[in-house]
Amino acid sequence: MAASAAVFYCTSNLFCLFLLFTAVTTNENTTSYNLNTTVFGDQNVTYNVTDNYTTTQFDSTPTPIYSSTEEAVQPSLPTEPLPVSGRLLTPVTNVDRLCPCDEHKDVCDINCCCDRECSEEVALFTGCSVDTVSGNKQLCSHDVASYSLGSAIDGYSQLRSSVQKETNYDIFCIQSQNRVDGLSHPSPALPTDSNFDSLFKQFTSFVFGSEESSGQVSTAELQALSGYQYGDVMVTAGASGQRGMFWLPAPGVTADCMDTSPAAFLKDQSNRCSRRVVLKQDCSTLLALSMDTYTNIQLFAGRNKDTAVVPVEVASVVLQSVDGTQTELQISSGENLNPVLLNPILCENVVLKVVYVIKYNPAGEIVTVTVSLVLGFVREAALPLEQEFHITFVQV
Repeated sequence: MAASAAVFYCTSNLFCLFLLFTAVTTNENTTSYNLNTTVFGDQNVTYNVTDNYTTTQFDSTPTPIYSSTEEAVQPSLPTEPLPVSGRLLTPVTNVDRLCPCDEHKDVCDINCCCDRECSEEVALFTGCSVDTVSGNKQLCSHDVASYSLGSAIDGYSQLRSSVQKETNYDIFCIQSQNRVDGLSHPSPALPTDSNFDSLFKQFTSFVFGSEESSGQVSTAELQALSGYQYGDVMVTAGASGQRGMFWLPAPGVTADCMDTSPAAFLKDQSNRCSRRVVLKQDCSTLLALSMDTYTNIQLFAGRNKDTAVVPVEVASVVLQSVDGTQTELQISSGENLNPVLLNPILCENVVLKVVYVIKYNPAGEIVTVTVSLVLGFVREAALPLEQEFHITFVQV
């Protein structure tokens, strides 16, 4: 049995409604009801609508049914390879591509010699606002880009640029760095189901003291080491075996020399300070003016009492005249270079500069200690006396 119904209605307000019902069934149940609707204004429209509920017999052939209760497959985070321990990424940015004065994109910045958009305007430049662009100065070796202007034959400016490699001789310089674009470090790997265990072991083993961290040196083992550690105050050996500190004069709150300033292991120092003296009284009696104060020193090679004693060896002595001329002296045994008062206003052989060079081995033990001195004349009119003290550490 087939049944169909159609309703079509239009009002003056161009509102049209078209309903079409079509059903094909063998057994049907029919329900009729009236629907009242207000379309526009006060116009009431009544529809007679017939709903047909049809029961249809289907084939008995089983059809596979997929249940919607199955859990959706969660997309897994992409697994990124972890960096190999001990290896760092190679920088991918050249220093000649960095330009601090390039403040406007795709526009030439005046007098910005490293701006790549200024190929035509550079002829009118009067100078370079940035002369050099350097990489990370903490690296042991880094590139430096230099920019300058020259004059062409026609009188216009001509850009001159070069990239040179500079070496950092600091013993704590960075050998390599895993930088990206020279400006930032890569983001750490996100924990996933596949790499969580390895990340947990890598970053928490040293906290919980697991067996995998047995290669790290414990505090007790550090204390048992005979060599000095970074920042340790070096120990001197007295004539009767007593232990003392190695002092290096340095300025205190004021510019006056403070003779009880300890020298720390692996900390290079360059100090300049002044000393108030009275030549008649202090020329031959003040220990800070005599070279013996800085040469008759013996250092313990390490922190332990049973370590060897290393004497300070004099590498060179330079004599500076009254007018500033310097001459290196040939040191002979038994030669007296102590300060001498030549007249009430002039003192000879006064220590003006002291330079220590301490060589040490990888174990932190001192191997050799050498000192170079500059002795000179001090006039009363040039007081207060200014002295320089330097110390440098070199690993062998």
